[in-house]
Amino acid sequence: MKNRYGIMGGLALAGALFATAAYTAPAEREIIHYYDEHGIRVGYEHLGCNGMFTSWGVRTENYVIENYSCGNPTAPEGPPPPVDPYPWG
Repeated sequence: MKNRYGIMGGLALAGALFATAAYTAPAEREIIHYYDEHGIRVGYEHLGCNGMFTSWGVRTENYVIENYSCGNPTAPEGPPPPVDPYPWG
């Protein structure tokens, strides 16, 4: 009887360890927005969850990093449209 509990316990432990090892957390990604000295966005870099790298503009020392998880169903896959620096015309 003790041997049966030992085998069952061992199997349960092995199953729990396998299930933990099989789960991988969603990848973390970041979007970097670059701004000029006036606060106007002049560049952008993004590595999407699908592995596609997108960038435009220039890199500056003034930037903001936006993090997100690829497990999020609303994770961005491409760059947002460029911001018009003169929306008033």
